[in-house]
Amino acid sequence: MLERRRFLSGVGGSCAGFSLGPSGQYVLTAATTGHTPSGYWQDIADGFRAPPGVMRPWVVWFWVNGNVTPDGVTADLEAMRKVGVGGVQIMNVDPGVPAGDAQFGTELWHDLFDHTVREAARLGMQIEMSDSDGWTGSAGPWITPDLAMKKVVWSSQSLPADGRTELSQPTTVQGFYRDIAILAVPASIAASSIIPDLKFKAGFSTSVMADGYDRFIPPIPLEPMQAPQDVCLPLSAVKDVTRYYVNGVLDWRPDGKEQWRILRFGYTTTGRTNHPASKGGLGLECDKLSRRAIQAHLKAFFGKIVERNKKYVPDVLTAAHIDSWEVGPQNWTDGFEAQFQRLRGYDLLPWLPALAGWVVNDTSRTERFLWDFRKTISDLVIENYAEEATRVLEGMGVGLSIEAYDADPTEQLVYAAQATIPQAEFWYGRDFFKDIYRSWDWVAAMTSSAHVYGRTRVAAEAFTAMPDERWLAHPATMKPLADWAFSTGVNHLIIHRYAMQPWPDLAPGMTMGAWGCHYERTQTWWSYSGPWHGYLTRCHYMLQQGKPVADLLYLTPEGAPSRFVGRDVDIRSPSPPLEGIYRYDGCPAQALTSRVSVQDGRLTLPDGKTYFALVLPEYGSNMRGVGMMTPETLARILELVEQGMTLIGAPPERSPSLSQYPKCDVRLAELVTALWGTGGRDQTDRRVGRGRVVSGVAAEEVLRREGVAPSFTAPDRTLFHSAHRRLQDGTDIFFVANRTDRPVHAVCSFRARGKCEVWEPEAGTRRVGVVARGNGDQSMVSLALDAHESVFVVFPQRGASSLPTSPASMLEGAPPIAIEGPWRVEFISGRGAPQSALFPTLQSWSENHDPAIKYYAGEARYTGYVDIPAGRLTERAPVILDLGDVCVVAQVFLNGQSAGIVWKPPFVIDIGRFVKEGRNEVSVVVANLWPNRLIGDETLPDDAVWEDATFGPFSGFGKKLVRWPAWLEQKTARTSGREAFATWKLWSTHDRLLKSGLLGPVLLRSGYGQNQMENPEYTPF
Repeated sequence: MLERRRFLSGVGGSCAGFSLGPSGQYVLTAATTGHTPSGYWQDIADGFRAPPGVMRPWVVWFWVNGNVTPDGVTADLEAMRKVGVGGVQIMNVDPGVPAGDAQFGTELWHDLFDHTVREAARLGMQIEMSDSDGWTGSAGPWITPDLAMKKVVWSSQSLPADGRTELSQPTTVQGFYRDIAILAVPASIAASSIIPDLKFKAGFSTSVMADGYDRFIPPIPLEPMQAPQDVCLPLSAVKDVTRYYVNGVLDWRPDGKEQWRILRFGYTTTGRTNHPASKGGLGLECDKLSRRAIQAHLKAFFGKIVERNKKYVPDVLTAAHIDSWEVGPQNWTDGFEAQFQRLRGYDLLPWLPALAGWVVNDTSRTERFLWDFRKTISDLVIENYAEEATRVLEGMGVGLSIEAYDADPTEQLVYAAQATIPQAEFWYGRDFFKDIYRSWDWVAAMTSSAHVYGRTRVAAEAFTAMPDERWLAHPATMKPLADWAFSTGVNHLIIHRYAMQPWPDLAPGMTMGAWGCHYERTQTWWSYSGPWHGYLTRCHYMLQQGKPVADLLYLTPEGAPSRFVGRDVDIRSPSPPLEGIYRYDGCPAQALTSRVSVQDGRLTLPDGKTYFALVLPEYGSNMRGVGMMTPETLARILELVEQGMTLIGAPPERSPSLSQYPKCDVRLAELVTALWGTGGRDQTDRRVGRGRVVSGVAAEEVLRREGVAPSFTAPDRTLFHSAHRRLQDGTDIFFVANRTDRPVHAVCSFRARGKCEVWEPEAGTRRVGVVARGNGDQSMVSLALDAHESVFVVFPQRGASSLPTSPASMLEGAPPIAIEGPWRVEFISGRGAPQSALFPTLQSWSENHDPAIKYYAGEARYTGYVDIPAGRLTERAPVILDLGDVCVVAQVFLNGQSAGIVWKPPFVIDIGRFVKEGRNEVSVVVANLWPNRLIGDETLPDDAVWEDATFGPFSGFGKKLVRWPAWLEQKTARTSGREAFATWKLWSTHDRLLKSGLLGPVLLRSGYGQNQMENPEYTPF
């Protein structure tokens, strides 16, 4: 893999205290700033308070089937920028919405894209563009069959006695077919059902494709079995008779009386196209094993948009994006046999019958060939698709992001490493812990690849949702999942999704079908999302500083397909998944051999990250590929151990490959003896050179015995998520998030020493942390966090700054003052509700007798009053307004001045700067969610035509529009009485209304300083 310059994901050149680092992100370094360590530290603190724009979250911005307008583009981007969204990842799709005028690839579409780039530049925003229509891969109408993905096909027939026959052509797709070889095998040995019928582990596999169907043969069977000798095809019996095939006729007269079957092997296209693509962008997926194919593809599409927007590259138009691998398998390309020879060192043609079901020589050697076959496919995807795409795009001046998890044919950590920015994905739903289970491996793989290959930014497609989201998501429900992602190593969220809104006055408007969280300017709470985006921005900033700290490096099994599985997740367990006691990264053999060295007994990467030990795959854990290792990899492990590395794990048993067989197994056995001695798989703890080899003991136990303390621990592992990073000056930064929906108070252990500060990313404030006690490299810190609150605990190398502590009293300890009403409530005009109403007491809008309020969706201003007697206020002490229950977000005004926005429980805010003795006007603007209005509209006549929705293999997810309604196309008045309009119908009159509005009780009460809390032991309160 080439080490190459990485392109920035930032606007403009460098900003104060920042420079363009080798992984293409803005990083802050003392060398760059020229500051002293104290100046460096001040830059970090200033950056936390007001992070640079490059740290803002992005959205996946879907342009839906040509429904794009210049006014809509401008309105969307301005709305994003106003609330702190820093960039967009554009995807052009057709999820089943009626077509608009700006079809993909037309001159109008390109004009609108150019307009988008100019507007993004004006607003200081950034753009990534998917590298083709849809989200599946790299495809388009310019991809001809010879440039498309390819598969092996074959036909089989008996050789006549006279040795002359016309050969039937194997399956041909889209008129494209090329021969590979004509082979003859003894007719007495039939294709065996042994191989395809073995009980293989379900899951990831690369197809070996037969005529008309896909045959999946994973790398290793769970129950190895030898095929009977009479069904095994000796390699020496395979005859290459290709030279006897001329002009469609085979003329081969073998010696002897043996009867023969003729196998005609060739290749055709897989026929896979991109999805969900619009008509203008629909086409064949390009050949992922061919440099020529990806070059042609990028030139045809991305090259055109770059050429039209050169002046904005790479500051605004920063990168192309390849999304998740949904293109199916591929197992051939032009010249594959030569590439196989180069990479594996032997001729694959005699082994081709194994692809058609024959057991060649024996089961073991057939499996070894299939391992080599898959590994070659993976290598070519990485070299000729991902790496070549990056090279071509760098030539255009832009970078590349790839969602490389679940990339079926590949070693996914190596595939991810070719990207400028590796991108993970995590899903949002009604069950938080199921969301984590669904996404754990995707995130673990991408963060591990980024850490091992030295990428600073780890992006994630965030909060992708099934149709049951139905406009129910909002920042408070999203934050717990974001905090989990941050704890895993993700440090840049690209929120899924924002559907481009082409209309100025329709809401909630365009959807991306039924999929994803509804995250548009038409959302009821959109105008109040700024603090949420500010929180994410500060988290991004802090989590891109320094380097991640981890103790263990887990070697992933060699071969393909290969992925890294999060070590601490059992998806069968009903309990929530927990982070490991010790932090770890996955590491492929490619990175181990090319990037890892040993310094002072620790595994060390070129960017300075270190690990205590290398851990081998766990045998017997149902991870495929365990028990096998190539001698080349084990030889590198021996070198590292001799240089001082600690190795943990049992020895491999054999090489997985047919290369240099059987010498490979002999060499492997010699290396095993050198490392583990003659004890084999027995418990071992032995010195080898300057290093150490341990087996039969869990990695975590080895670290405990060596006195290596965990990076972070709490009295109860279910309480917190955490992450640990270290700055170049030795400062330790810990992200700690309360993963529960209740306040918690605990004394936690941090692997750091000295005084600490607590940095609060919601407000951008800092305060002194309470170090209860220190013990060597460990510090015990008292933490009190509200429900789902998160903080950064920072241990400055030069000692904590002089920071104020929070006052611990206000209102002189008086009992809370209730603000009971009556409340005057004003509603937004044009949404069907009355201009105002008087609420004697607080109640949910859904319980109101007036249907216009009952079904209302949007914002409403509550106004009430509270009297504070003279002498009750303490100068500069916090005065807390507690709103009680809010559905779902609110902005508070005191005496006409904005005190701020509250967007998650507890809905409390300090109004000390604005409150006065005597009468105070309290105004609270509350926004609810869309469902009540959508349910209410279903009680009225319909004014659009709908049909049951299907999406690929999915159905039953609501109803979609058949065509644009006449009132919309003709721009006439809407007479149905409906207030809302959306392109997908997900609610009905049978659904229950949601609680909405300010529910209270509203109290004015005394507050506390969290750092002043007593009882430093764990206490729920």
